[in-house]
Amino acid sequence: MSALLYQELGIFDCVVLKHIKDDSFLIHFANDNWFRSLFPDNHVGDEVVLNDTPYYLVDFLYDAKEFWRLNSNGRINSGIWSEQTGRKVLRLEAAAISKDEEHFLVLFNLENEYNKRQNTLQIARELLISNDKVLEQHEVIRERIEALAVQRETQGNVSLPVKEVIESAEFGVAIIDHDLQLVEQNPALFRLFEMLPGDVGRPAALLLELCQRQFPEFQRILETRSRWSGELYWMKPPSLSRWMQLTVSPVESETEGHYWLLLVTDISREKYLQQSNEKLTYFDVLTNLPNRQYYWQCLENAIEVGQSFFAMQLDIKQLKSVNEVFGFTVGDILLKELAERLRQLVSPNDVLARIGGNEFAVILRETQQEKCEQIARKMISDICAPYYVMEQQYKCSVGVRIGVSHFPYDSVVAEELMKYADLASFSIKQGGKSAVQFYSRELKESSLRRMELEAALRDAIDNGEFELFLQPILDLDTGKISQAEALIRWRRPGIGLIFPDEFIPIAEKSGLIIAIGKWVIQEASRLLAVLHQQDQFIKLSLNLSPSQVSDRSLLGFIQRHIEANHVDPTYLELELTENVLVNDFERINHFLSEVRKMGVSVAIDDFGTGYSSLSYLPKLPIDFIKIDRSFIGELIDSDSNRAIVLAILAMANSLKLGVIAEGVEVESQKAFLREHHCQSAQGYLFSRPVPFDEFCKLLRG
Repeated sequence: MSALLYQELGIFDCVVLKHIKDDSFLIHFANDNWFRSLFPDNHVGDEVVLNDTPYYLVDFLYDAKEFWRLNSNGRINSGIWSEQTGRKVLRLEAAAISKDEEHFLVLFNLENEYNKRQNTLQIARELLISNDKVLEQHEVIRERIEALAVQRETQGNVSLPVKEVIESAEFGVAIIDHDLQLVEQNPALFRLFEMLPGDVGRPAALLLELCQRQFPEFQRILETRSRWSGELYWMKPPSLSRWMQLTVSPVESETEGHYWLLLVTDISREKYLQQSNEKLTYFDVLTNLPNRQYYWQCLENAIEVGQSFFAMQLDIKQLKSVNEVFGFTVGDILLKELAERLRQLVSPNDVLARIGGNEFAVILRETQQEKCEQIARKMISDICAPYYVMEQQYKCSVGVRIGVSHFPYDSVVAEELMKYADLASFSIKQGGKSAVQFYSRELKESSLRRMELEAALRDAIDNGEFELFLQPILDLDTGKISQAEALIRWRRPGIGLIFPDEFIPIAEKSGLIIAIGKWVIQEASRLLAVLHQQDQFIKLSLNLSPSQVSDRSLLGFIQRHIEANHVDPTYLELELTENVLVNDFERINHFLSEVRKMGVSVAIDDFGTGYSSLSYLPKLPIDFIKIDRSFIGELIDSDSNRAIVLAILAMANSLKLGVIAEGVEVESQKAFLREHHCQSAQGYLFSRPVPFDEFCKLLRG
């Protein structure tokens, strides 16, 4: 075979060895530039024996010979390795090739490809670092503005010095109200869009327009008051264009509704750096999966083909907790492993992409919903299996919510398919188990009903439609009421009593939980004062949501209402679920320590159902744990449940924590708990939650 033909085939910079027998090869073709450094005493046409060096090549021969024994046309590759030859380092790759029962070993010099790959990796590292810095700057500004909002509410004479905070920011900042009307914007935002200070309102309006046009899920973000981060592209004819990193955050104000904080940074340089390398343009740096831009193109191409497919959106849960507890390095390794698990579940015809920090998407070319659901449940199983990273130093777990839309039945528009999959994913109960949800017209109608209920919920706060019911908690030794759990109820005019399971998730998603939670604290303090006046000194426990714990004004609010009602703080208890503990350990630890300084006690609610909180118990200032009702319900008939309850009681005893069993409904459960020294219990065996007047009668009885 001539050198000219090799050149035409694009394999000029190579060495071709024809296999003769065993480890013997005939040097068929060689590039003199580096061939002699690898085989110094040989020439083209010589026979060479590979039984010692080069070492990596000799090792590859084992696989090559197995392949050649098959006598089928094709090739296998070794991958790139580095070969030291004197002072020179060669970047080589070997291929074992079979053609018409002849066998060849080809060595390629991939110095340029290697350098290009290393350059790509360096660019990727720089982009990851740059993105982290941008998000960190955004987070600093967000926290400062939230702190100022709290200061304004707690000290009426302090005005919100927004201008002082944002004027010097190097990136664009806009603050808009709940009606999307401009409140404030800084000079950097005008510069970002090449506008003059006289163009009042135009930068913020353009920003919102870009969001609504480029991100299908943006309307859902506004409706649910969620935090969000993504990239926008803006072009100003004839030649100006910019890429921007946008962070959108709700800022809650108890007295003036909520605001939106929009933080924008020009990342055009980083994007152009990406576009100089085609792979980085369309693929995620960390997982090597297609990115949002490429996924959207694939979605539109699939629509043009016209064959049925499912668009899946996967929202990974607890990733933030993994990053906070174990560090971002562990979080990144987990994401790579997660991506690899998903790769094993999709076919070569499907498209798997990473479209956001904790979001993945799949174009699943299936026609049957039943088959799609099977794959989705397999995804849930594999994603939720433990991750052992850093040479098994750390064991981590995450969850996933999967939303699915179906082409062409749900929509024939890429934007709507993504929006519907996002809506389906978001409809799965926050903080609940991992699950899959298919989009449906009923789901959309349910979303509209939720919006209507949210509007009514806002009115309920203003109109005083809430009421606290109390459920007694009994001391199992004395049989007397020792404390009570305060549970909110909503008496909606014209409809009747609405239970928290229906409206609390909406309050959580909309941000109304902050105002509702403060009402509960205020009302519980008032009821505690009434009980004190009646010489009834029992403890009232209140549930706190994750959003409330993150509210910087909460500690001061609790202190003020304890003092205003002249109640003994030792008769007030705050309950948090296990999931709250792992959300932000340092902040939770500080919060609980300050609560305990006031004299207020702390309980962990629904114990045994959360994530990884067991290791936190000795480190956090906790007084009680409440055994979840799911363990008590089958306590008598289930050996495993009995074992779990006994283990919790033993652990609590060693940590000197009190224990309350929830959901006690029959005498046999009560007898078992009392026999094994559980101090307290609550449940329908004793009483349902009742209005305050009825509770007072129970106390007197």
